Amino acid sequence: MNARKFFAAALPLCLLLTIALAQTEVDGRQVFEPRFFERFAPQTALDMLRRVPGFSVRNNSDGRGLGQGGTNVLINGQRVTAKDTGPLEILGRTPASSVVRIEISDAASLGVTGLTGQVANVVTEQDKLTGNWEWNPQFRHGLPPRLHAGSVSFSGKAGGMAYTVGLESSPFRNGNRGPEYVFGPDGELTETRYEDGQFFGDRPSITVNLSGGKKETLQYNFTGSGVLFEFDGREISQRPDDFVRVNRNSEDEWNAEVSGDLTKTIGPGDAKIIAYHRYEHSPFVNELQAFDTGTLLQTDHFFQTSDETETIARVEYAIPRPKDRSWELAAEYAFNSLDNESAFATDGSGTVVRTDFDDVEVTEDRIQSSVTYSRKIGPKLAFQGSLGSEYSEIQSRTGTVEGEPRSFFRPRGFVSLAYPFGEDMDIRARIERSVGQLNFFAFVSSQNLNDETTQAGNTNLVPQQSWDGELEVERRWAEEEKVVFRTTLSLIEDRVDNIVIDGEEAVGNIDEARQLSLEVEGTTLLDRWGIEGGRVDFRGERNFSEIDDPLTGESRPFSGQLRYFANIGFRQDIPNTDYAYGAEITHLEFENRPQALQTSFQSFSQPQTEIFIQHKDFFGLNVTGYVVNLLDMDERFERTVYDGFRDQSPVLFREARSRDYKAIVGFNVQGTF
Repeated sequence: MNARKFFAAALPLCLLLTIALAQTEVDGRQVFEPRFFERFAPQTALDMLRRVPGFSVRNNSDGRGLGQGGTNVLINGQRVTAKDTGPLEILGRTPASSVVRIEISDAASLGVTGLTGQVANVVTEQDKLTGNWEWNPQFRHGLPPRLHAGSVSFSGKAGGMAYTVGLESSPFRNGNRGPEYVFGPDGELTETRYEDGQFFGDRPSITVNLSGGKKETLQYNFTGSGVLFEFDGREISQRPDDFVRVNRNSEDEWNAEVSGDLTKTIGPGDAKIIAYHRYEHSPFVNELQAFDTGTLLQTDHFFQTSDETETIARVEYAIPRPKDRSWELAAEYAFNSLDNESAFATDGSGTVVRTDFDDVEVTEDRIQSSVTYSRKIGPKLAFQGSLGSEYSEIQSRTGTVEGEPRSFFRPRGFVSLAYPFGEDMDIRARIERSVGQLNFFAFVSSQNLNDETTQAGNTNLVPQQSWDGELEVERRWAEEEKVVFRTTLSLIEDRVDNIVIDGEEAVGNIDEARQLSLEVEGTTLLDRWGIEGGRVDFRGERNFSEIDDPLTGESRPFSGQLRYFANIGFRQDIPNTDYAYGAEITHLEFENRPQALQTSFQSFSQPQTEIFIQHKDFFGLNVTGYVVNLLDMDERFERTVYDGFRDQSPVLFREARSRDYKAIVGFNVQGTF
């Protein structure tokens, strides 16, 4: 990558760091008690967490197993062991009245491995039966209303065991419409189409969380969840001479997850046993139909049924030592599998011709271990270091042909530091050797009937590895005001991207890649400018990346990567009233997405906008009304298709479309019992 680009991008952060060094001292730990959130009238613990100034949730979903990555949110000082049902889902079902306080600390000072930057610890206490419910109707132009979105949950304590049970319905009713233009190789307009897309989904779920006990005897946490997901999407493309194409996608998925941990004080430390299991069944169908003046010409189907499992067992032993020191020994075993069946069927003359593809099975056995040491160096500097390794074996089968097992040994670990420079500024740094998670679907061949593309499976795919460095500076200038600057640099090996294997496009590995990310987020109050009770929250992100294109050999950004993101939100809780109002604006842009036979680019005509008004005590309910897309933003997409591989073939045609979806109106109604 151009070194000047990195230095120029990092210069503002370095200047801020130099200025902030002159600020006063703080212990680096912030505590927010329930009275801080009273003016927002929160209904759940998640509502409270979202109002912590300058804090944003970071979720590293690419981490392997339970000991790497995860959400930077703890509950009662403990990491949530579930994956699909994470801490945010549990907090969203925990009444605000159960929250004792929210603590914001540096990850390096907590002794919890795998986290970085700011970490929120939500301390709760559930002594009595309480509950909350929410209804979220939404109305969109040209679509049926979303009336059955909502949730209900209740929490309590019985016989020393705290419990939370939640039921939720999370449907969506999405759609857009607009013209699509087709251009020939020389740029001349050859065809105009009108397209209409509608995408409906229903997702009911149930979650149960149980916890209790004490470390001296036995402390336990159990979580179980079940989800049904039905998806139905269709796109109608009306073309000249009464020719119509209808593309449909449908999925009828269900998945279940159970997890738990047991903690007991044994000898000088605390021993913890963690178990996790998840199963998912996903039948999927892609259907493409062609009509000429109302007469069906041809129907194509692509069928795929996938079964996924993940099982993890982990053991940790944490030993606290004098003078804010601690050791953690950990070992983990994980088993992941994918079993996939697929077929293609076509009917162009009244006779169905079906082709069944070889079923594919992929499994991975993985063992990893680590030793982590945490301590204070001097009165202020918090240090955490971890040294570990993993051994994994990947086995694949295509039809009746067993692939050769492939085994890998990879070192891993990290060093993180946190230091408070005075009362108003903290600096955090982290260097990590990480291993990414594999997407087993890249091992499986697939088809997209609408785009007329295929992707070959790649049984030789390996997880990417990287050296990741992060520097974070937090500057506070009042109890509720702060700004956080963060920069992350990654040197990546075996980057997962689109490549060509034996003349077919597939997902594979590229030897080297680099990425730089610059982020800023914060909160400022507006009382000093006469807007009492007003606040502005902001967040921005800019990403730079470089990889050698596998076809041309030229340097380019990562395919489809987020180039930049900017969000600013305003809110005023009007003093001495139950009213609040606000607005939000968001804009983002992605990099171009090159593939072997085509390139594509997604963009938006203008920023996304939203306004809301809230009544915090409307006959005992918290009611918010909102309108999204006030500027009538369009979603745009361009695709250039080549007559062969794009590095050696001329352009065949180019498509450019613009779809609008008008304003979105909705309400959030919350209550407690």
